[in-house]
Amino acid sequence: MERDNQQIHLSLLGKFVGWRLKIKSSRSEVVIQDEVLNYDSAFKVTCIIEPSEEFHDRGKALVGKTVVTSNETVPVSLLNISDNFQVLNVGTLVGYLIRAEANLFAGSDSDLVQAHINIVKHRIHTGATRPINQPPQEDQHINNMMLKNIKPSEGPWSSEIVLVRKGWEHYVLCRL
Repeated sequence: MERDNQQIHLSLLGKFVGWRLKIKSSRSEVVIQDEVLNYDSAFKVTCIIEPSEEFHDRGKALVGKTVVTSNETVPVSLLNISDNFQVLNVGTLVGYLIRAEANLFAGSDSDLVQAHINIVKHRIHTGATRPINQPPQEDQHINNMMLKNIKPSEGPWSSEIVLVRKGWEHYVLCRL
């Protein structure tokens, strides 16, 4: 991830483990409060829950990526994708708590209004592939999104379209 032209490396804050838990229903989800191993109370930051590869490879359940505030216990979303019930034993490594810079996360909806100032840059690595041209697609959501302060997309992979007002309240997507 890049912020203010500097690379940000995510650091590991802790691991969390599952209690003995039976996910009874097949193809169902359960949210549990899970304990963070090696929790350091000096770090009260916003974190991301990432599933551990070992847990994922066992095929017991999927761990939902979640943004949480680091604490001794954190909510973990588990999804049983099999046709049978699953049992998670005490000490099963379920995932990792990844700490990033807390100011990259919005604390409320009012923070999102400020988010369009280019603090974070994301890149799409496509190798030598050139950008494609996409035909305009009309959608009712654009009118709703216009009311919520959407900003035009910029970059080589953005579609080359503009919104043109037709009449008093109707917008049409047009190619440049």
